[in-house]
Amino acid sequence: MDIPQLAAEVAKFLAPFLPYLIAGGKEAAKAAFAKTGENFADAAWEKGEQLWGKLKGKVDTEQDAVKRALQKPEEKRVIQNLESSLSLHLEDVFNEDTALRDFVSLTIGGDVKDSQVAVGDRNIQIKDSPNAQIFVNPQYAGIPAQDIPDKELILAYLRSLASECSRLPLGIVDPRFLEKMQDDSLSLSGIYIDLDVQPPTDAEYTKRRMKEEDPRVFLEREHRVPVLEVLTDSKLNHLVLLGDPGSGKTTCLHYITLALALAGQDDPAAENLFPEGWKLKKHFPVRLILRDVAAQHISTDLKKGNADVVWNAIRADLVLRLGEEIAKNLFPKLQQFILKNPCLLMFDGLDEVTEADDRRERLIEAISAFCATMSRETCVLVTARPYAYTDAKWQLSRFKTLTLLPFNEEQIGRFVKRWYQAMRETMKWDENTSNDKAQSLNGAIQEKEYLFDLAQRPLLLTLMVTLHTSWGKLPEDRADLYDETVRLLLDRWQRWREARDPQGNLVLEKSISVALSIEESSVRHALNTLAFNVHTRQGEDTQNRQNQPADIRTDEVLDAFSPYLPDTTHPRVIINYLETRAGLLLGRGNGIYAFPHRSFQEYLAACYLNDQPDPASEYSDRVLKDPAWWREVFLLGIGKMSRGGLGTALAALHTLLMNLPEKPDRTDKDWQAFALAGQAITEMKLGADSNRYEKLIQSIRMSLVALVEQGRLTPRERAEAGNTLAKLGDPRVGVLPSPLGRRAGDEGLNFLFCEIPAGKFMMGSPKTDKDSGDDERPQFEYNIPYNYFMSRYPVTNAQFDLFVKADGYLQEEYWREAKAAGYWSREGFKGRYDNETRNEPVRYGGAYSLSNHPVVGVSWYEALAFTRWATEGLKVEGITLQVWKDGSIAPLSLEGGKYEIRLPTEAEWERAARGGLEYRYPWKNDEITPDHANYADTALNTTSAVGAFPKGKNAYGLLDMSGNVLEWCATGWQENYDKYLEKEKQNNNPEGDIARVLRGGAYFYGGWYLRCAWRDRHGPGDGSDHVGFRVVVRVVSSVSP
Repeated sequence: MDIPQLAAEVAKFLAPFLPYLIAGGKEAAKAAFAKTGENFADAAWEKGEQLWGKLKGKVDTEQDAVKRALQKPEEKRVIQNLESSLSLHLEDVFNEDTALRDFVSLTIGGDVKDSQVAVGDRNIQIKDSPNAQIFVNPQYAGIPAQDIPDKELILAYLRSLASECSRLPLGIVDPRFLEKMQDDSLSLSGIYIDLDVQPPTDAEYTKRRMKEEDPRVFLEREHRVPVLEVLTDSKLNHLVLLGDPGSGKTTCLHYITLALALAGQDDPAAENLFPEGWKLKKHFPVRLILRDVAAQHISTDLKKGNADVVWNAIRADLVLRLGEEIAKNLFPKLQQFILKNPCLLMFDGLDEVTEADDRRERLIEAISAFCATMSRETCVLVTARPYAYTDAKWQLSRFKTLTLLPFNEEQIGRFVKRWYQAMRETMKWDENTSNDKAQSLNGAIQEKEYLFDLAQRPLLLTLMVTLHTSWGKLPEDRADLYDETVRLLLDRWQRWREARDPQGNLVLEKSISVALSIEESSVRHALNTLAFNVHTRQGEDTQNRQNQPADIRTDEVLDAFSPYLPDTTHPRVIINYLETRAGLLLGRGNGIYAFPHRSFQEYLAACYLNDQPDPASEYSDRVLKDPAWWREVFLLGIGKMSRGGLGTALAALHTLLMNLPEKPDRTDKDWQAFALAGQAITEMKLGADSNRYEKLIQSIRMSLVALVEQGRLTPRERAEAGNTLAKLGDPRVGVLPSPLGRRAGDEGLNFLFCEIPAGKFMMGSPKTDKDSGDDERPQFEYNIPYNYFMSRYPVTNAQFDLFVKADGYLQEEYWREAKAAGYWSREGFKGRYDNETRNEPVRYGGAYSLSNHPVVGVSWYEALAFTRWATEGLKVEGITLQVWKDGSIAPLSLEGGKYEIRLPTEAEWERAARGGLEYRYPWKNDEITPDHANYADTALNTTSAVGAFPKGKNAYGLLDMSGNVLEWCATGWQENYDKYLEKEKQNNNPEGDIARVLRGGAYFYGGWYLRCAWRDRHGPGDGSDHVGFRVVVRVVSSVSP
């Protein structure tokens, strides 16, 4: 028993007696126990006296918890508070005094080092030892089991469940993390994030749920629903929960078990574990691990599974938890309790039950028979991997099936934040340090797509946070991260695992290298070979290959491992091992295996190629033939090569570039290879020594510009090329600022403008447009009597950052309206949804923060302040604008002091978007495709580099007018165009905290929202990850904001 557990058990034992041990004595204790209806045991009191005699000088009796207990010893919450305080204090005592610790351990039930133990997920129970009664209230110590009240025995069962499930299972962790831990686990309740499932799609479910909540809210989130919510649906009370290895199935059951076990004890802590008003919180929890049920309770001669199989498993579980004597007395009473009361029955790991000897079939029969005897209110939850549940033969009748979804961005962020909050005490961090570390990891995950991809799986996210905790950061390069992750996944195979044989005896399953009688390095070489072989084979099927790890046949596994197996090892041993132990290969059933994530397959294939005599040629041949398929393998290989020096990595890159043709002859595969070369440079971090490699970098940089501006490749590939340009330095005019300040031309903000001529246009939508809304009507003719210039792109992060670095958030003259509305103070800006004042936009990390992406996270007030700051750059003798026209850029000189930079009015924006034409979209067409814009169908799910969709260019040369981000307009919102011209002057006034117009649609909007006429609004103090702005330049006007 470790020190925290010993301290907790001693505190639990002593707390009810302590007020009377200090003052009052035995008779007072007896009277108090009788008053509250609790039994008083003389033997327990005597043991308490014995313990207190040793601890009296060590425990501070002046602490508040003790004083309150002396005043109100009969109040349960006071004693609970005393127990908690005493437990923490005793930890310190036992750490300082090992002799006292050993005495106390023996006094409360014997030294666990010499006891037979059953080991499970963070559960240590003593078998055939006096300490098996550890979960029975200490006041019943020495009392025969038959004399202990039924209620107390059931509470003991619940305490055992709660203890077992109270800790977060850490299946794969960095050993350096464990070295920093006082215990090898963390509190589950403080870290757990509720998992989501894809809800049923049947109309009945949808109709029922829409009745229970606002239909708009339900429809917005119908694509994912928390598991705890689904369980409350009476039509879904028999569920099979499917999830891949590492998806969180077992942890989910641990959490539900813990919550219900605490609720069954009337523990106030349970209330914080349920959603508000959760309907099942009075259900009684029963949790069984199905591989143990099958191994111990299904004999090979069983002809048909029956309910007794499950009852026998429950009885055996009681023996392990509470000891033979208590289990014998409790089981018949617990059996009746389960039959008569609403329960939540949880059966974990159907896929882990072997198909041999028909055990799985018999088990399914047993579960079905058992569930048929339960009350109607009882719910049943079975977990399995998807592959094990596809065959109708293994499916439970009358059970609905739901599949766990990967973590989304919000869940990842919450898990990381909770993790670091939970680590505060162990690591001796203050709150600021904990928050900083959480923000650091979340920022890295958002910034790097491959990290986000891994973090969606709870098991791999847990691995990442342990690495981040022990290292202080994640490995700088993803090749290093995969190297660490593969090492830890292999380490999982190298552990000896505890299990139980059919007789219930504890046995140890061998590690993989011992089982196969080969060296650990041979296991790794075999896996590298296997990964390369299956990746090659999977890539050859160009019609059907998917972004998933390959299905690996048994013969492929044997071919990879056989060269390393000694003659004494039968090849079947590896197959038997893989079927029972998850690690770097996962069983999918029917003799099929797979790596846990496609990226592991790609990384191991890269390791194989790096070990070849001429890796540069190996990579070049494959990338030129099929760049899309070998992309990640090449990048991971380059990253791994560069760790040992740049020479080999540069050779591979040069070999690839030497085989690429000049621009006129480039095919899509050639453009893909150039894009890949750019990404390779970022993997190698050549930018850190840019002078030495500038010629190479500039060559690739200009190829990427051509790729983007000519609209080559798919929208996703083009967007990725734009992201690479951000990292290499985007040379396009109008994107990144020069280092010379705020001026609008090429010496400062580096804006690129398009001229919008004066003229009339039809504003809004006609009644005949079936997609138009009432706010777009009545359509009317609008005349703009002046020319103006609009920025070709939305304002980028890099351009807006000049304003931030110039302390623009602290200059009062830019924030008059925001100050009047209460959003700005001398400390900075605080938007409607901000928790604290800030001096920069809201940072969303990842692609959102790349330099050539449109700035987001800015409110209307922030956009307005930026334009006022930028306008000061025009107050000089003269200014030269860069103006795009007909594919070329020409300078245009303006007279100083007469022009301003500002937000466009709503009419200016729509006039510019239409390009002097009357089409639905800016690009002279009534149709929209993913090549035109970054919107929902493009499926990027984030912002993109400005100008990455040249097919969306309009007649004036403007880009990104539809999609990517919504854009603020100067104009206040008006519900429709009725009397619009009469109200326009007032609407364009910047005064007043009123909603402001947004135009253009965003990256996750449907095509309908990208029409030139579509309009929306937000409050001027609001910001979002999909709202930005662009600017116009025109002669200073008395009505302009």
